[in-house]
Amino acid sequence: MKKRIVTLVLALALVLSLAAPALAADGDEILTRGEFVRALYELSGEEEMEPRQAYFEDVPMSGDLAVAVRWAVQNGIVNGYGDGRFGPDDPVTREQMAAMLYRNAQRLGQGFQGMWMFLLDYPDADQISPWADEAMHWVVMKGIIIGTDKGLEPKATATDDQLALVLQRWQESVYPEEEDGQNPVMNFVGEYQCDRAHAVVEAEGKDLARVVITWGGSAWEQGMWVMSAPLDPETLRADYDNCTMCIQSYKEDGSLDTETVVYEDGTGYFQFSEGSSFVWHDDREDRDLTFEWSFVPPAEGWTREGYFINEAGDLLSVIWMDDVDEPGWYVGCMIGELSAGAIVREEDGVLRGELQTWEEGAAPLPVTVSEEGEAGLLVTLEGGESYHFLPWEIPEATIFVHINTEGDGNIDYAEGETAPEIDEEYPFQSAQINLAEPTAYTFTAWTKAEGWRFVKWTKDGEDFSAEATVTVELAESAEYVAVFALGDGEEDGQNPVMNFVGEYQCERAHAVVEAVGKDLARVVVTWSGSAWEQGRWVMSGPLDPETLRADYADGRMTELVYDDSGEVKTETVVYEDGTGYFQFSEGSSFIWHDDREDRDLTFEWSFVPEEDGE
Repeated sequence: MKKRIVTLVLALALVLSLAAPALAADGDEILTRGEFVRALYELSGEEEMEPRQAYFEDVPMSGDLAVAVRWAVQNGIVNGYGDGRFGPDDPVTREQMAAMLYRNAQRLGQGFQGMWMFLLDYPDADQISPWADEAMHWVVMKGIIIGTDKGLEPKATATDDQLALVLQRWQESVYPEEEDGQNPVMNFVGEYQCDRAHAVVEAEGKDLARVVITWGGSAWEQGMWVMSAPLDPETLRADYDNCTMCIQSYKEDGSLDTETVVYEDGTGYFQFSEGSSFVWHDDREDRDLTFEWSFVPPAEGWTREGYFINEAGDLLSVIWMDDVDEPGWYVGCMIGELSAGAIVREEDGVLRGELQTWEEGAAPLPVTVSEEGEAGLLVTLEGGESYHFLPWEIPEATIFVHINTEGDGNIDYAEGETAPEIDEEYPFQSAQINLAEPTAYTFTAWTKAEGWRFVKWTKDGEDFSAEATVTVELAESAEYVAVFALGDGEEDGQNPVMNFVGEYQCERAHAVVEAVGKDLARVVVTWSGSAWEQGRWVMSGPLDPETLRADYADGRMTELVYDDSGEVKTETVVYEDGTGYFQFSEGSSFIWHDDREDRDLTFEWSFVPEEDGE
């Protein structure tokens, strides 16, 4: 299968290079959207799909392009521009190419699973369109698309000379080749020393040796060489031609200050021996250095605490916890699709224990965490699989928001506010928000559990607010907790809005009324202008139990545009300071008066029966 795909990749590159239009830039032919979709379809080896319908007005009903586009639409790989066009002759950008590659990988079971994190360290990473953000992270992480001397260039046009390499990298990621036996470098993995130089040897893939050498020129400066090459199992020699050498300078607190790349094309070789040493020959310096295997005894007592990250974007936390029955070191990790954590024991300078995974019914995961280098950690899982981590600097302002109703509780966020997604199915929830800069957050605490009521918000254990909806300017780490209780307590009965909670209809407008806190009515109105456009209003105000009127001054109106698949394509905030009121009646209706439009709309209560099913 893999050989066939490689052959197809090369053949497609040849065909498309001959067929590409004469739109060359600096000698490269422009790659179009239609050509790229044709390449993906041919690469799949799949048959034409039914039904044979037209999805875009600018794509013909028959021909190779029509077949390829139909296949791409029906597999969720392309959506078009949202206005009925696909743009087959338009140049394909790097981020469009990334999105198509990622969606194609997802349908084959690849892509990010669950929570994920991978840092894009490029100056123009903020130029990536939201719809291509996850895709670009994945293709860069997999090495399918790499940066240029200008950055990632997400809006730049792709060229046909990039096609063969990109498709080959993609298929190698999606269809990894089975390895024949163990990488011979595994016999030499470890840390080595040579005077003031330190080396780390790692095994990668089938036969690659990756060597990182650091040489301290002073307490504030060091040189770093990173090289990789296949190891010949007969001669035990690895020749490299990709050495990157950089100079790193450090601040007084030991953190990295600057990193300057000196060159990226160094050549040389490593000659390993059956013993515990290897010789590094550097062509540029024309010198040989002999490195001896070194054993670094563990420190007395564990000292490294905080958050750590590796090159793949996996995360590790090591935190001392003393507010539990048995104080100890908590180890939590997110490695690939694995998420696990537990308090472990310290033995002879290393941490050992069994982590509990979040997968239901899964067995505990034995793990060992040991110090590595000057600041890193080495995580070893059962079976010998190991991961190397370095300290990760989390943005300075962090908030943990907790809610616990002992029933069915939720944290609701005002629409459009900066906030993480919260799964409403769990009674206890926590959200961690990392802030690069102080940001305003709005939280609304509420619960569906019968008999439970909101009491107050606390901040770092102190009373903060009796209002269910709070807006805070976060400039420092803090913990906000929403407190709930059973029964009426000191409240004078339930929120009067509870008598009007439900769904309402007014022609093409739909409204949802919710009770929040002590007396707030939260109303969300949606109005469909067409199958692809919708207006949304979100408002809240206290309900007067005597007049049954709720005045609001926080009306937020947004316009949403959908693509053919029903996904939100754009969301535009029109205003955030709308005023008006809701006049409820004892019956099953209410009137919405909007000051901005100076109009009254009457909404009638609607009952939506639950669907049958298991």
